Amino acid sequence: MVGPLADAVLTDWYSGTPPYAVGIASGLRARYPDAAVTVETGADTIRLRAADGHDVVASADGAEVAAIGAASSGEEALFDVTDWGDGLLTLRSHASGRLLTGGAWPMKADAERVGGWVVQESFCRHEHADGTWSLLHLGSGRWVRVSRDVGLLLAEGVTLDDAARFDVATVRSGSDAVAAAAASADVVIVAVGNDPHLAGRETADRPHLFLPEASVDIWRTAQQANTNTLLTIVSSYPYVLGEADAAASVVWSSHGGQELGNGVADVLSGDREPTGRLAQSWPADPAQAGDLFDYDTLRQQATYRHQPDPYAFAFGHGLTYSSVSYASIIATADVTAPEPTHRHPALGEPGDVHVAVTVSNGGDRPAEELVQVYALAPSTLPLPAPRRLLVAYRRVRLEPGERREVALSFDVARLAVWDDTLRVDEAPQDWLHEGALRVQPGTYVLAAGPSADELPVSAELTVHAAS
Repeated sequence: MVGPLADAVLTDWYSGTPPYAVGIASGLRARYPDAAVTVETGADTIRLRAADGHDVVASADGAEVAAIGAASSGEEALFDVTDWGDGLLTLRSHASGRLLTGGAWPMKADAERVGGWVVQESFCRHEHADGTWSLLHLGSGRWVRVSRDVGLLLAEGVTLDDAARFDVATVRSGSDAVAAAAASADVVIVAVGNDPHLAGRETADRPHLFLPEASVDIWRTAQQANTNTLLTIVSSYPYVLGEADAAASVVWSSHGGQELGNGVADVLSGDREPTGRLAQSWPADPAQAGDLFDYDTLRQQATYRHQPDPYAFAFGHGLTYSSVSYASIIATADVTAPEPTHRHPALGEPGDVHVAVTVSNGGDRPAEELVQVYALAPSTLPLPAPRRLLVAYRRVRLEPGERREVALSFDVARLAVWDDTLRVDEAPQDWLHEGALRVQPGTYVLAAGPSADELPVSAELTVHAAS
């Protein structure tokens, strides 16, 4: 197991306090008690030396962090630096086992985890021309300096000129440790992703959509050392994978709480069939996500409804250990459009359009399949409509060799678009009630498949205007 999330279970400020926590490595150790499951996080172990020649050391309880150590200092002078991407760092003291924090005056190394509405455990480094570092405490926006007489670290420098400059010695290379661990392993599982408090969260946007280069470096290093490498991502959001898209297999989970490790181990071992399906689209290119500040998804051709080009992993995507094929679809051929309305039926409500999709499991394992039906609007409609719209879905379990006809239905009103020129009868005569939802007549295509980008079977549905 390599990567910062190899054995970590992370939460955010809305989470409850888990009664226990099982990381991925711990889950695999429990599943494979006779195997040697080793962990390398990819963090560099460093020593920081102040300008006066003293090493920065932490006390065993983390209550004091000061540049008072002799050059021969031991564990108390070591810190593991995790790069969460784009220079966003956390530093964990070997002496206390806890994170460096600027949330106290003077600074301490006593934080169990990254946390709080204003994160106090994250730093950004400025590397000077001579290779020395200055550290910016991101929670306060202040630079780390060393107090003149007693050497305490303080997050109070207003400008870079106020910041201490530290000589940095890499005692142990995280990249080298990852390469060595990968080369000696039978199987390598890379576990990367985000901390929910960092790099994309409420009040703070991500700088970009790419998997951070620090994470890609860990995957690249492991894969070059051992081709039998699997990429696991635990994150709060999708990524553009970039070079890591070459991974033979990608397993994704959100931050799943205390049973994360057991759940991932169940799926990786094959004890349980993968049942998850993406509730979002993973772009192949950042442009597919559109402009963050433009909410007109139609104009931007954003989301699965409007995007013309294939995604890296589409809305609804998710593989099984078996092989499921779609044989045919039979659907209601004709239906009459309802009257304009302000009510939009919920996804999943049964309706007047009936669909039967035949699927088969051609593998030798059971398969959990999420049968999805999308409506593809004709391009000639007066008002633009989604290229594809999820109108029905149903989860089915297929035994090896089983062939099944899956029945679904939906309300044709799901096809409605907003028409500003209409007014619903007996609606109040005010601006709030101007316009209505209406279903446009035309010949739609109903297509079924395992995701929004893979729809192998289809049938036509003709919607007639109300008489």
